[in-house]
Amino acid sequence: MSLRVDYLITLVTAVELGSFAKAARKLEITEGGVSHHMRALERYFGAKLFIKTVKGPELSEEGKIVFRVAKDILDQLESARRRINDMKEVLRGTVKIEASTIPGEHVLPHLISDRGVHNLNLAVCTLLFVVSGLGLHPALLLMGVLMAP
Repeated sequence: MSLRVDYLITLVTAVELGSFAKAARKLEITEGGVSHHMRALERYFGAKLFIKTVKGPELSEEGKIVFRVAKDILDQLESARRRINDMKEVLRGTVKIEASTIPGEHVLPHLISDRGVHNLNLAVCTLLFVVSGLGLHPALLLMGVLMAP
């Protein structure tokens, strides 16, 4: 038998809300579903997790151990999910910016450093433009800047 994360979620929710019925409503499953999850956890751990009392089910000593560990596991999984989502939002890779001498050497480095750009390899290249009687060569770009909002 394998341990399922949804069983741990059910356990933590039931304990935090203080009732199987409230956990069932919050998790949008039946009370029987909550009981099924708890029985599956008890089979997995080979121990009774709850003691029946006048006030309702309370965690046994073994149940307290499983609850603390389950809460830690769920916190770690949530932390991993957040970190992975944060990685998706971070710009990565190489950005090559080409500009004429003055913007390339004096303006762009300050603009880029003020933006707090991380995890990017920035290559600022200065270009010398060929000026002919017709002006700048049409294939050369005066200044191009790519900046994320």
